[in-house]
Amino acid sequence: MGKFSKIISSVSVSVSVFILTLVFVIVAYIFLFGEIRATNRAISIKEDSISQASEQELRLDDLLVSVEETKEKRDALQKRILTDRSIVAFLEGIESLETQTGVVIEVRSIGKEVNENSAFVEELSLDINVEGSWEGVYHTFLLLETLPYKVRITRLQFNKSLEAETSAYAWRGDFRLLITKTK
Repeated sequence: MGKFSKIISSVSVSVSVFILTLVFVIVAYIFLFGEIRATNRAISIKEDSISQASEQELRLDDLLVSVEETKEKRDALQKRILTDRSIVAFLEGIESLETQTGVVIEVRSIGKEVNENSAFVEELSLDINVEGSWEGVYHTFLLLETLPYKVRITRLQFNKSLEAETSAYAWRGDFRLLITKTK
């Protein structure tokens, strides 16, 4: 029995060592798989980040191409909107219509009307009187309507002058223009 007890004790030690080794291996595998999972998560996050950066770069490239493709159209649009620096030249251009149409043009008032819907543009309001022949007054109206700016005519009135017999001017035009300009 002594041998049998030594064998059982030896087997029991071997089983204990085997169980301890097995527990150690299982713990090592759990730790290893945890590390692999964490590494995979980190790689996945980096891949997503790289993918997002790549998509953002592609969108930026597309945007730059769009900006280049629309440059001419944007420049043409900018020319149709007054700026603070171009108001004087614009007014001089309106007054220079006198020589083209043979009428007397008087800019009576200038004001600004704020556009609540836009943070970038407002409207310049002009009240203009034109005196001259019917053809000249009407031609001036047509020229004002076709100015190379965004123009809205909100008041239009034609009157025959009361002083037609004593004055060289037979017609009078009264116009109110709203011209879009940048703030």
